[in-house]
Amino acid sequence: SIVYPRLVQRRKRRYRLLGRDDLAERFAAETRYAGLGAALLNMLRIGTLENKLGLYRALAARGLPVLIVAAARDVVISHRDIDAVRRELPRHAFRLVDDAEHNLILTHADAIAAAIDAFSRGGHAEPGRD
Repeated sequence: SIVYPRLVQRRKRRYRLLGRDDLAERFAAETRYAGLGAALLNMLRIGTLENKLGLYRALAARGLPVLIVAAARDVVISHRDIDAVRRELPRHAFRLVDDAEHNLILTHADAIAAAIDAFSRGGHAEPGRD
């Protein structure tokens, strides 16, 4: 398939810019997992990339606290989109990871873990808390 090599090339360029060549090799290894292609197609089939504001509204109606973690330098999910999600979830805590891009789960796992830990210890979210 031409798709996986192209994805790997793209990620290598991205991770090189971040100074994280190790992540490129990790991603390349992950593309060899059985079922990855089916998982990617499933994401498209079920609408993972579609507008989810209706789901956020349903979540807000439940009244549960929510933690939103975003990357300051994300070029995939805009700050405008993050702000729209925040407006739909009035009971949320928000953590912006300053030097992170879209793949912050890989590059800033410690910051995400700390945000989750702090949120879980607080046990609540106030409207729009940063």
